[in-house]
Amino acid sequence: MSEIKGTPQKKTLTDFLRASTKGLIDPVVAVLARLGVTPNALTIFGLLMHIPVAWALVNGEWRWAAFFGIFSVADVLDGSLARYLNKESTSKFGAFLDSTTDRIAEVLVFGGLVWWFSAETQPLYALLSLLALAGSLLVSYTRARAEALGFECKVGLFSRVERYLVLFVFGMLQQPEICVAVLVVGTWLTVLQRGWTVYQQAKIA
Repeated sequence: MSEIKGTPQKKTLTDFLRASTKGLIDPVVAVLARLGVTPNALTIFGLLMHIPVAWALVNGEWRWAAFFGIFSVADVLDGSLARYLNKESTSKFGAFLDSTTDRIAEVLVFGGLVWWFSAETQPLYALLSLLALAGSLLVSYTRARAEALGFECKVGLFSRVERYLVLFVFGMLQQPEICVAVLVVGTWLTVLQRGWTVYQQAKIA
């Protein structure tokens, strides 16, 4: 299906950070390429680093979770590394692997929160953690489904970068209750934003 042109898409925080940190990322990517690191290896490394994040969350070690979370987003370099290496033949599988592992990573993180709140007998926040997980997965799904139909759908308050920033900040502040509440509101608002954006484009298609 040919791409459906709609209203101009506003830049997200992810777009801004990608542009503003290009000068920092490019040298790192060049070093990784010389070391023989592959984009898919970075993707898998990022996923594996979510295991200690989940472990820390299960045990209520919020600051350790935030610390390990810094390394868990190493897979943000995989796309830049693929472009640097001109890995066009593997880019489609790499994109599939990246999206799939991102969703697994989110299940690990929110699963850790659900576990801790359940163990602490806080059913309300365990439920909010599940709602935040559902919202987080739907944020990604709505974009993927929209783009598969030819729509543009990069808008939204809470893309993956924003979600991880919330987890990091409130992890360092040791405020998991506020964290999940913010994520529930932010992710579901983003789902609604993306749904409305697709609806507007569909009307003029």
